[in-house]
Amino acid sequence: MKNIMLKVSYDGTNYSGWQIQENAITVEEKITEAIYLLTGERVKVIGSGRTDKGVHAYKQVCNFKTKSKISPSKFYYHLKKYLPDDIDVFYSKEVDMDFNSRFSAKSKTYIYKIMNTEYMSPIYRNYYAQIDYKLDFQKMKEASSEFIGRKDFTSFTKALEENINPVRNILDLSLYKKDKIIYIKITGESFLRNMVRIIAGCLVEVGRGKIKKEEIPLIFAKKNRKYAGPTLTGSGLYLFDVKY
Repeated sequence: MKNIMLKVSYDGTNYSGWQIQENAITVEEKITEAIYLLTGERVKVIGSGRTDKGVHAYKQVCNFKTKSKISPSKFYYHLKKYLPDDIDVFYSKEVDMDFNSRFSAKSKTYIYKIMNTEYMSPIYRNYYAQIDYKLDFQKMKEASSEFIGRKDFTSFTKALEENINPVRNILDLSLYKKDKIIYIKITGESFLRNMVRIIAGCLVEVGRGKIKKEEIPLIFAKKNRKYAGPTLTGSGLYLFDVKY
């Protein structure tokens, strides 16, 4: 038995997220099916995180256990042919048997892309969030520092599941801009459900003058989702990197 780690990139447009679910097409399902077609084995694929519907990945990491004789370093090459065009596996290797893509991760980095323009071509609709009113980029950038550190992110997540600790440690959050596109890059040890999209929504509210930088600590203190601004669309979110 071997434990194989894969690095995967995908366009999430046509998928209901990463995790297998009934009556929906997911990325994990497609990878699991591809492994079965290649090896004849029914395996459990473990992802580093559960990306939501429409969310993309430059680098998702997953692992599974197999009895296959295929060389671990060449596994990705053979698996490619069984995957659809919008999912690519570009790296594979054997890892320790106790390696778990989710629980062994030290940090994850996401990028959120906003196109700040009155008109956005339908070509870009699945890859950016459109904000059609003027944003003060400098104010957004200044406010981003309020999210860095170990904090209770109850106000910045979907309703918490039972026994979920809302405290998360954000290691870095930076904003940069190119033409009309604003990029929000955030690195943390782990994230809550919809957390990155809500943080992005809060920063947009700062940019339009609805929330001030000084009010963000108060939003944290209230521990109430309704004060943090909108949840931006999944189409603008990309899992960029996972570190171990």
